[in-house]
Amino acid sequence: MKLEEQFLAAKTGREADCEDAIYVGEDFVAIVDGVSSKTARRWNGATGGRLASQTILAAMPSMPSAATFREVVDRLTATLRELYLHYNCFDLVERDPRQRAAAAMVIYSRARRELWSVGDCQALIGDKFVCHRKYVDEVTTATRAYYLKSELLRGADASALIENDPGRAFISELLERQTYFQNNPAAGEYFYAMLDGLPVPDQGLFVQPIPAQTTSLVLASDGYPVLKSTLKKSEEALQAVIQNDPLLIESYKSTKGLRAGWLSFDDRAYLRLTIPSL
Repeated sequence: MKLEEQFLAAKTGREADCEDAIYVGEDFVAIVDGVSSKTARRWNGATGGRLASQTILAAMPSMPSAATFREVVDRLTATLRELYLHYNCFDLVERDPRQRAAAAMVIYSRARRELWSVGDCQALIGDKFVCHRKYVDEVTTATRAYYLKSELLRGADASALIENDPGRAFISELLERQTYFQNNPAAGEYFYAMLDGLPVPDQGLFVQPIPAQTTSLVLASDGYPVLKSTLKKSEEALQAVIQNDPLLIESYKSTKGLRAGWLSFDDRAYLRLTIPSL
């Protein structure tokens, strides 16, 4: 396989803040998207999302080349569990999922010629878009848009809402509560999966075989509202969204919008591969 393009950027413009990560190895290529912390907990100064993505990144080189997705997920889960044990907080994070360091991930396995995903990272397999979005995000993004649109109709200034987003504050409790659905099949329609150091149920793991004729793959975090076949086109689509709807409450709804001083609404990671056909 040949790496054609890769790009990583923090929403703030500060590399140390970035919760996304890119892994490129001989056997696996992956995008990791650390989940924004739902509490004030910091791990030696790092957010839970940053800690999760960097921990997963460091663990990837040890993965056996022929490993299944289930085996990789279980190894990464064990690595994050060891992290909790190191910080002497496993009982706490098991009891209170808001405290966990969590991440979504999309992986290309060269040996198995498969695309794997847990959480809501995205990909293009040739021209086919692949993303397993969470229903809980539909709830929270719609609620935030509802709140902010009502504020605009009441006369609020859009620039003031960017400076201080009351819609994000309004959904903050929902964002905390959704962690109780994480890796919890009892949540029913609200269930979703993440790598967070606790067991990931099979129904949260998605495996997509790569068709024999496919030679192009794009992997990305959800920092790109519209995923395109090149980095340039994906960046142009992102900038169009930011310029036309900086609050992100119209054509692309998000749990957060652009903030004053930020480069984008979210961290973003992108890579494009060429793989041989069979």
